[in-house]
Amino acid sequence: MKRFLVAANALCLLAAMAANALVPPRPASTGGPAGQALWQGSKQAPRVAFLGGKGVGPASWRSVPATPPSPDLIEALLSDPVLAAGLETVVFSIDGASVSSLDGTLSEPLAGDPVEAGRQFLLAHRALFHLPDWPGTDWLPLLRHDRAAGALHLAFGLAIGGLPVEGARIDLHLGSDRQLQMVTGSFPAVTGAPKAAAFTAAQAIGRAAAAVGVGRWRAAPRAGQVGRPGPDGIATVWRVDLPAADPLGDFRVEVDGVTGAVLGCQDRIAYRAAPGGDRETGQGSVFANHPLTGRPVLAPLPRLATHTLVGEFVRIRNDNGPTAVSLEDRYVFDPSDTHFDEVNAYHHLDRVHAFFAGLGDSTVCPVARAWVHYGTNVDNAFYSPFEDRIRFGDGSRFNDFAQEEAGIRFGDGSRFNDFAQEEAVIYHEYAHAVLHRIVALEYAGEAGAINEGQADYFAASLSGEPRIGEWVAAKAGLPFLRTLDNTLHYPEDCTNEVHDDGRIWGGALWDLRRALGPAVTDRLVHAGHFFLKPGEPWFRDGCTAILTADRNLFAGRHRPTITAVFAHRGIVPEAGPGAVLTGTDLAAMCRFRNLHRE
Repeated sequence: MKRFLVAANALCLLAAMAANALVPPRPASTGGPAGQALWQGSKQAPRVAFLGGKGVGPASWRSVPATPPSPDLIEALLSDPVLAAGLETVVFSIDGASVSSLDGTLSEPLAGDPVEAGRQFLLAHRALFHLPDWPGTDWLPLLRHDRAAGALHLAFGLAIGGLPVEGARIDLHLGSDRQLQMVTGSFPAVTGAPKAAAFTAAQAIGRAAAAVGVGRWRAAPRAGQVGRPGPDGIATVWRVDLPAADPLGDFRVEVDGVTGAVLGCQDRIAYRAAPGGDRETGQGSVFANHPLTGRPVLAPLPRLATHTLVGEFVRIRNDNGPTAVSLEDRYVFDPSDTHFDEVNAYHHLDRVHAFFAGLGDSTVCPVARAWVHYGTNVDNAFYSPFEDRIRFGDGSRFNDFAQEEAGIRFGDGSRFNDFAQEEAVIYHEYAHAVLHRIVALEYAGEAGAINEGQADYFAASLSGEPRIGEWVAAKAGLPFLRTLDNTLHYPEDCTNEVHDDGRIWGGALWDLRRALGPAVTDRLVHAGHFFLKPGEPWFRDGCTAILTADRNLFAGRHRPTITAVFAHRGIVPEAGPGAVLTGTDLAAMCRFRNLHRE
C-alpha cells in the first residue's frame, strides 16, 4: 500500500513522465488540458505560477493556470542522479519548455580547469539546457569568469559564425568546494543560419538617430550585431546605443539588419585609471546629509591628485563652467556658489566608493565620473550605463509642461531642489554604477525594480535612515521621494513602474537589515548581485541569489531569517511565472521514477 501511495502522489507531481508515460507526451508550448489537470488536481502538486506575457499585471499570474514542464524536460532533469538528489529548487520558463534556474548542490566537485569543467557540465546536459548537437565547442564562448562573494562565476553564450545569439546565456556559480550551487538560463531553439546584414554600423546608427531625433550627443554612438532566433530562422539585428543630450537619454535602438526597419527603442538611463602623482587629503565645505539637517561642515577630501576635485576614485566636472582649483586643496564655498556642489559630490562619492570597496570586492567599484549642474534646470539625477557617468541636475526641464497644465509654480520653474546637495541621491546613483559592473539587468519590470530598490537600500543604509530624497522633494512640499519604511506587499502593490515597485524590494532589504543588522545585510545584498540571473530576473530570483550568497559567506546560517523576511513581503519561490519544483517535489519524482521502472 505504501508503494502504491508513493507512486500515486509522485504521479501527480510527474505530470505523466517516465519511460512509458501514463499520459501521451505533448508539445510543451501547447499547455493541453490533460497535463494541466494532472498538476492542478492533486494536493501534492508542485507550487506553480504563470504569467501570460509582458503587459499583464503583476498579480495576474496567481489566477492563471500554469503550464507544466514537458515530460522530456523532467526526464532530462532526473537523468543525472547527483543533480536530482541535490536540487533544492528548479524554476521553469513561462511556457514550461525550458529551465529558468536551478539551485542546490548540483554536482560533485568539478575537477581540473573550472572553465572547461563548466563547459563539459553543460555539454553533458544538452537536453536540459537546450544546447545544440554541434561538434566542437567554439560555438560555446565564455562570457564571464570572475571570483566574488566566496564563489566562482562563469557564463557561456551561443554564437553562430561569431555572431552572438540573443538571449543565449547560461550562468554557473561554483562554491569554494568546486560544486555547482546555481545555474540560470537555457539556450533558445536555433534553426538555420542568419542572413548577412545589408547595412553597415554607420548606416544603422544613422537610422536609429533619425528615429529618436537626436539633436546633440553626450558621447559617441556605437552599434553591434546579434542574431535573434525566431520561427523563420535567425534574424540579424543591429543594436545601436545612442548616448543623447537632446533628447536626454541612453537610447538602445534595434534596427533590422536586412530591411533597415527600426524594431524598437528603450531609454536605459538609471535615473536617480586613476590620475598619477601623490595623493593628498584636502578640506572642503559639505552637507553631512542635506540642507534640511544643518549648515555645511568642514570635511576631509581624501585622495586628491591634481589641486582640483579630481582624485583617485572620484572625478568631478561642472557643467556651468571650469571646476574649482586650489593649490592648498582647500575648497570652502557657500552653498549658493557653483563650486559647492562639486565639493559636496566629491566628498560623498568618495565615501560611497569606500563603502562598497569595504564590502569585499573593490574591482566592481568604478571611478566615479560625475557632472554637477548638468544641463539647464534638469529635474533629475541619473547614472548613464552607456557612458558610465553620473549627472546631477538643478531643477525642472522635464516637468515644465506638466507644471503649467497643473497651475503649479515653484518660483524659478524648478520642481525639485538641487540633486547634488543630498547625500542619499549621490549614494543611490553610485549604487546603480556598481550593480552595472556586476550584472546586466533590463531596466524594466521586476529587474528594473530590483535595480532601483537596491540603489535605494544602499543609499538608506549608508545614510542610516530609510527616507530617500528629503531635500530634493522639499521644494515640491513632499516629505521625501521614497521611503523603505513601508508595508508594501508583493504582488498586489506592484504598479509596473520601476521606482514604485523598487519600494517593495528595497523595503524587504530594509526589513532584512532590521533583522540581521547593517554589516551582515549590506554584505549579503551586495554579494547576492554576483549570483543574480542576468536580464529579467524576478523578485524571487533576487531572494534566491541572496540565499546563495549567505551559503557562501556565512555557511547558510541566516537562511531561516532571509526566507521569513521575504515571505512576509510575499516574495516566495512560487510567486512568479513558470512552474516551480522544490527538493521535496523532486525527491517524490525520483521515488516514483525508480518504482515505475521496477
